[in-house]
Amino acid sequence: MIIICDTRETKPWRFDVYEGWYTKKEKIDAGDYVAYGHETKICIERKASPAELALNLGKVSNRDRFEREVVLAKKMFDKFIILCEFSLADLYGFPKNLDDKVLNKMKKNDTKIRVSGAFIKKVLDEIVEKYNITLVFAGSRQEAQDKAKAIFAELEKEDLF
Repeated sequence: MIIICDTRETKPWRFDVYEGWYTKKEKIDAGDYVAYGHETKICIERKASPAELALNLGKVSNRDRFEREVVLAKKMFDKFIILCEFSLADLYGFPKNLDDKVLNKMKKNDTKIRVSGAFIKKVLDEIVEKYNITLVFAGSRQEAQDKAKAIFAELEKEDLF
């Protein structure tokens, strides 16, 4: 199976670590990953951290941009999935659980955290319900990549029947 990864992904998952799977970089108008030959069926939007979600959903202008991408994705794909490389507990622990590296980077960029994990989850739940999309939390980057592989593997099974 060939997984297409959006060219704007800065730390992409590597599906070529799985036997018979390949990763190809290509521009995707909404989302981060689709399966070649199934480009309209499922799209996965990867979220690396609660801080990334805070940036996407904390300010109204950013939230509007995020929602526009979700609306576009719903037009393009049968199913749109937001797959998080962290757990729900990690989200609820935000921003208290930020590591020093992230905190120092935010301070350096004069970025202030004004939202809590509970607020982010509330906004996410509203978006999930409003647009009928799927939200999945994984405990780590590797678990998220494995879940993405399992989701895309289901497409192969569908083709067999």
